[in-house]
Amino acid sequence: MSLYQKVNDIEYVDGVEINLEPLTNEQLLERLGTVSENMSHVKDRLETVKEQREKIVKHCLNKGMTIVSIAKGLGVTRQWVYHILGKRYR
Repeated sequence: MSLYQKVNDIEYVDGVEINLEPLTNEQLLERLGTVSENMSHVKDRLETVKEQREKIVKHCLNKGMTIVSIAKGLGVTRQWVYHILGKRYR
């Protein structure tokens, strides 16, 4: 996974300045395809992490922890814990 940064309006990927101007249209389209693939991988990973979080939250509830204590542990509001649990919990 590459690290994208923007400092003083200059863009960097993995610490290397990127300049899209000299690229051909074909190279730009290839770059778009690569970025799209990276986004797809990140979305897949995010879904996996969300599922893990939901399982842990449910386990905490089954062990008798309160929504408030779980929210504090996550650093979110209790409403957000209910959001994590989704409609299946309500």
